[in-house]
Amino acid sequence: MNTVAKLIEKEMVLMPDIVAIPPQDVTLKKEGNVTNILFTTSYWNKGRGPLELIADPKTKGLKSDLVRNVYQRIYSLDGDYTERLSGRFLWHQPHLHYHFEDFAIYTFEPNEVEGPAITEKPMFKSTFCIRDSEPIDLSHPGANRDASYKICGKERQGISPGWADAYYYTYVDQKFNVSNLPTGKYSLKIAINPKNRFDEVTKENNVGEVIVFLDVK
Repeated sequence: MNTVAKLIEKEMVLMPDIVAIPPQDVTLKKEGNVTNILFTTSYWNKGRGPLELIADPKTKGLKSDLVRNVYQRIYSLDGDYTERLSGRFLWHQPHLHYHFEDFAIYTFEPNEVEGPAITEKPMFKSTFCIRDSEPIDLSHPGANRDASYKICGKERQGISPGWADAYYYTYVDQKFNVSNLPTGKYSLKIAINPKNRFDEVTKENNVGEVIVFLDVK
């Protein structure tokens, strides 16, 4: 009976499942003496429930661009929900809206390169505005034809089942400085939810990776 009860409880909970899509639109751009590699990253929600993030209601209505605690809201089939403290909303000046802290990590690390070994792989943590930017699979269970999370709000952000959120190579922070890197193969990777900020079905699909051949000259 306990086993059956646990199975029923599991089926009642509408969990998100965030899937990282391998980087796309990979290109080089030279600006003065600096050569950057640009790339587009995106992810989609394969789960039956949304990844919904709600700012702490205790700070609602405050007009200053303060750092705010964020709670993940997990829904059940009966409409009820539970919440857990997940992270923080931060004001992101380059994009002029709120982002969720520590959503992803980007890395650009050597695979097979010529010349001296690289002692440290380029890496940076990225905040994200979590929203429905484009549909991936509207036939997916729980998917709606219209976006449910349309803006980078300071009260509520999220990604719906069947929908994707993309960060394009034209954005200011979608790049690595590769000016002094040796020629060879590199792994360009995005890892979603690296610090377990939110609960989801699995983390096995949270990494998207491509292998690129780099020759700055």
